[in-house]
Amino acid sequence: MAGSRLALLAAACAAACAGGGNVATGTSGNPIATDTSSDGTSAGATGDDTTTTGSSDADTSSTSDEGAQETSCDPVAWYQDLDGDGRGDPAVSVMACDPPPGHVAFGDDCDDTDPAISIVATEACDGVDNDCDAQVDEFSANNAMCNGCTLFEYGGHGYALCPTAETWATARERCGAFAGDLVRFDDEAEQAAVVAIPAPAPSAAGGWFFGLSDQATEGAFVWPDGSAPSFTAWTAGEPNDAGGDEDCGEIALGTSTWNDVPCSVLRAYVCESGA
Repeated sequence: MAGSRLALLAAACAAACAGGGNVATGTSGNPIATDTSSDGTSAGATGDDTTTTGSSDADTSSTSDEGAQETSCDPVAWYQDLDGDGRGDPAVSVMACDPPPGHVAFGDDCDDTDPAISIVATEACDGVDNDCDAQVDEFSANNAMCNGCTLFEYGGHGYALCPTAETWATARERCGAFAGDLVRFDDEAEQAAVVAIPAPAPSAAGGWFFGLSDQATEGAFVWPDGSAPSFTAWTAGEPNDAGGDEDCGEIALGTSTWNDVPCSVLRAYVCESGA
């Protein structure tokens, strides 16, 4: 047996030396002839020895759970809607992607405790600003007359032709119920719009009080805010301060002309709101 192994080794050595290879033995003692190629790799044949090796340079990484997906959004303002009318309180809001319970997208409610009051409500004759426009009881589809006054709208302003006779000062107070004052004519077009409205029959003779007076300085007629009129429509010879106490203006709706009268006389009056 020893002689046979020596013979095998000798034969393997001779073959390897002739091919420029190396000789190795396996664990069983059998010779293994290997050839070395030009690139430094080797291939070998074995008898009863088998060696298996392997490697991997690939790395596997995971950046997120497959079952979870992250979403993003741009938060917007949502407004608290306590009265459930679909319009929220502009002073109470939260930023979120989705509306929290009891919140809406519109923040324009002037009274979030009353569902009958909102920017989309229709004005009624009830002493309340139903539609959040800072006017009270002004003209609307449901409100053409209020407190005995004929209502109309022009240029975004509300007007009331009120036939009940009052003093000039009391008339201003009555106009305050509409969140307004005695009418101020900014131009002839506005005056023409007012006199074109069919007026109710006044309870006293004479013209209709409007906002002009010279109570502060005799002869200097101004509007309630102290500004001078941009145009005038005085009847010929007026204002004349007859009797020395004609300090308030009245307008004859039929002729669109002005006259000065005592502020204490009783006249119908014209109100304006939203000015």
